[in-house]
Parts: sequence; structure tokens; C-alpha cells
Amino acid sequence: MATNEERKQKTSQKILDVATRRFMHHGVKATSIAEIAKMAGVSQVTLYKHYKNKETLARAAVIKLIDDGYRQDLKILADTTLTFKEKMGRLMQQSIAISKEIHPDFYQYIVREFSGQHGTNDAMRAYEAQRGQFWGALLQQGRDTGEIDSTISNSAVLTYLEMFVQFFVAQSQKNDPVAEKKLREIGPELDQLFFYGLIGH
Repeated sequence: MATNEERKQKTSQKILDVATRRFMHHGVKATSIAEIAKMAGVSQVTLYKHYKNKETLARAAVIKLIDDGYRQDLKILADTTLTFKEKMGRLMQQSIAISKEIHPDFYQYIVREFSGQHGTNDAMRAYEAQRGQFWGALLQQGRDTGEIDSTISNSAVLTYLEMFVQFFVAQSQKNDPVAEKKLREIGPELDQLFFYGLIGH
């Protein structure tokens, strides 16, 4: 029999799963707490016991996407049936698929969350907490198979990623919808340039 704490955790996770899907497909602005509660099978009172407002829930959804993304990426890296180039292809395809699935409003929310415009740096901290482990593992595999030049340091790659993130953050701070739309459109191309740039020989 599940304990009270386990039931609370299960309810909290169900609410978060539903909210993440709604934000992904409909955006934050168009999604109401009432909709999330109904789809999660809980009352709004219960929802508010777990998440004090929609912004808290949206922030949790962003962190969930980060955590889930790293988990899936590490699973690909651990797949011994794939060559390193095949793993790179899968990682790129996964990144592109997620970027295409995200509703424009939620995409804007994520970028602004990364920049701390909503009052916290929780999303950036969640991203940075797992970044080193994943990229360290990927680069080591690439070096072991001879697919990545051993002279390319982890520090250089992490610095490049930091530049990449900060560029998107800087663009979001301009609050230019046209520029943001353009970045979304060329996002898959940027992913391709980066992933295949690592093994560009």
C-alpha cells in the first residue's frame, strides 16, 4: 500500500506531466489551471497544494524538460548497439523533434526562464548541473572511437554551448517576435552545424 507521501508525489507528478504536455502544445498563456486540474483528475485546490501558481508549474515543466532531455540523451549514449555517428544522429534528431514540437509561447517562456526574467535562475541551474556529465561522456566516447579530435577540450565545447545559450537569451531580451520566429526556424540548422561540426572530418 502506498504511503501518504508516495501518493502526494504521484499526484504532483501527474499534475506536472499534464501541465508539461499542455504547455508544449498550447503554450503557457492559453493554458489554464482549471484545464490542467481537470485533465489531471484533481481539484484546483489540490493542484494549488502542490504548485502555488501557474508560473511555478510552468517553471517545473521547464525543469522537467531539461531533466527528461538529459535522461534520454544519456540513454542514447549508453546504447551499445549504435555507432558513435549513429548516436550523434539520434541526439540531433531528438533535439530537432523537441524544438519543432514546442509551442511558440512556451518556447519564449523557456528562453526567458533561462535568462532569469521570471525572477529565478532555477532553469539555468538545472541545465548546468547535468551539462558537464553529459558532454563529458559524449566527448570521451567520441575520442575513444576516434570520431572527435582529441585536441578539442571539454572546456572549449562547454564554452561554445555557453555562447550558444547566451545568444538565445540575448535575443529573447529584445522582445522581437520576428527575430524569435527566425531563430526557431533556423534552430534545426544550428543543431546540425553543431553536432556534425564535432565530427566534421
